[in-house]
Amino acid sequence: MSVDTGRRHAASGGGGHIKETMHEAPDAGRARPARGARRRREGRGPMSAANPQSAPAARYDGEARRFEDFQVGERWTSAPFTVTAEEIMAFARENDPQPMHTDPAAAEAGPFGGLIASGWQIAALSMRAFLQAGGYGKTPMVGMGVDELRWTKPVKAGDTLVVEREVVETIRSKSRPDVGTIRTRVTVRNQHGDVVMSLVSLGRVPAR
Repeated sequence: MSVDTGRRHAASGGGGHIKETMHEAPDAGRARPARGARRRREGRGPMSAANPQSAPAARYDGEARRFEDFQVGERWTSAPFTVTAEEIMAFARENDPQPMHTDPAAAEAGPFGGLIASGWQIAALSMRAFLQAGGYGKTPMVGMGVDELRWTKPVKAGDTLVVEREVVETIRSKSRPDVGTIRTRVTVRNQHGDVVMSLVSLGRVPAR
């Protein structure tokens, strides 16, 4: 699914206004986790539009970043955005035309009691939010794959989502020292703080 598709059918209201912030791990003085460690944040309360519970901001303002600039534990949180029924149906008609995504009457009688967004739409929206906020700046990130993709809770019309990304691994290539790979955990939560989607993405970036 392309980012262009996500732009054409993604959330229009709050979704077009993403806070341009990057976040680093809050305790910068602590020991850095071992390479390859995948850390989950624990003990977090519900996340709301008014209280995203984000880490202290570190701004990059679109500058080009290299492999050496990425740190395990670095975090980024989007501004909240709302998914509407119209956007759910428009996306699904072109990409995932199942009645639970395209037909309000059929969806009302189905197991979810109403329209729900395609999981692929949520994946596209998570990328859209990141790119619109500046993403990795001018860094030419090359996507290499996605692991552990899970849709854990349906997204209904009117739900407000927040996207979180955390760098969990950085590995410099041995065969190509001019590049490295960045593994990032992506978590999408609704207005109640419930995780609706999670995945781990792998991308390649140039090194110095």
